Order: sequence, then structure tokens, then C-alpha cells
Amino acid sequence: MIQTPEMLKRAIEKLYMDITEPLDPYVALALTNLSIKMAETAYTMGFQDGRSAKP
Repeated sequence: MIQTPEMLKRAIEKLYMDITEPLDPYVALALTNLSIKMAETAYTMGFQDGRSAKP
């Protein structure tokens, strides 16, 4: 299984936690988790596309 780099996940988490800080903590956490899942999906798709593009 393809693993998203931990550093990338932490950077996204920090970015979204900083952005959503003024919101309710539960809403901020939910938005952060959603964005991390989206980043993991995008990373996996890009990784697979890159692998299939090689001759």
C-alpha cells in the first residue's frame, strides 16, 4: 500500500489547524481530518499515475 509521507500529512494538519483555529474545535478537527484524507487520496493518485507513465 502506498503511504503518504508523514511530513506532508503533518504540514497539511498544521496549515489547516492554523486556518481553522477561530472555529469551534470539533469543526476545526473535522475540516483538518477531511483535508488530510483528500491529500492522501491525491498523493496516492499521483503516485500511481507516475508509476504507470514510466516505460
